[in-house]
Amino acid sequence: IFVEQEAIDKLKKAPLTYASEVSKNFDEIIYPLVAKWFGTPQIPTELNLPDNDIYIFLTTIKGQFSEGYVAGYFDHRDLETKTGNRKPVLFMNLTGNESDNTNLKTNAFYRTLVHEFQHLTNYTLRKALNMPEQERWLDEGYSMFAEYIYSGCVGDDTKKIPPAPHLEKYLNEPNIDIVNNSETAWFKEPDLYKQYGGSFMFVAYLVEKYGGDSDILQQFFLKELVKKRDPGIAGIEHMLFCLDKSFSNLLFDFNLALTVDDPCANNGLWCFRNKLESFGESGKLIPINTIKGTQADQICVLPSSFKDLSDIGTEYSAYMVQPIEIPVFEG
Repeated sequence: IFVEQEAIDKLKKAPLTYASEVSKNFDEIIYPLVAKWFGTPQIPTELNLPDNDIYIFLTTIKGQFSEGYVAGYFDHRDLETKTGNRKPVLFMNLTGNESDNTNLKTNAFYRTLVHEFQHLTNYTLRKALNMPEQERWLDEGYSMFAEYIYSGCVGDDTKKIPPAPHLEKYLNEPNIDIVNNSETAWFKEPDLYKQYGGSFMFVAYLVEKYGGDSDILQQFFLKELVKKRDPGIAGIEHMLFCLDKSFSNLLFDFNLALTVDDPCANNGLWCFRNKLESFGESGKLIPINTIKGTQADQICVLPSSFKDLSDIGTEYSAYMVQPIEIPVFEG
């Protein structure tokens, strides 16, 4: 662990005490948790490092956001170029991060640490296997899900806490394309919260419906999905190939789980199991059945982009899903 002098001045504890707490939490909880669910990071041999240690840099990160702040980041260029740090390093912001209580499920510092470590693991694992980098929307979904499962490992119980305010912002106004990889979507307010929340919800749905009924099965499912050669949609379709499941089918079911929320429909695919237990207060926002500004209560708006309306066939006619034209104005 390295600490910037300005960050040391912000610490409420002695630097060595705090560094020891961070190291202990990372070694005993975060590292093994990410390894179980996503795989083990692969440190590039060309860096000629003496070990496989992960470096954590406690610093102060300046941001330009009106809401929130940059809590931390992983930059893969540190592993690729001679001008980078040539180390697997996670940059963690001590400005605005509540990082004292290591046993707090909503602790922003440690949730960010597990989030960024998933990015590092995903990138290095795929690089070691000579595979293209994962698409942003799915990689962020993995990291938000990593935060979620981490919260179940700390505190006085195994209850998981979904990302806040990301999930509620998405469920309240889900007018985004969850597979969008553009910097505008992910780095521009106000949509960035919704992008994170939507990607988390999609990964949570994917794991619930196709990962199995136990942690061990779900861990195996996610680790295999992370290692699929094709990134993004293609990798997911390859994973579900034996089920003859296209991504359009999957996205359709995901949308209907959010808007219909019927446990008896389509073999349970059109609902979330135990939504209140899984997502707490945010679960009360499901089903989504209106969009801000509409007057007609009967209009059901699919929350995520749905490009292929031809998939809406007669087997779904019980819900009277109708393609409708909605004018979209630039800006």
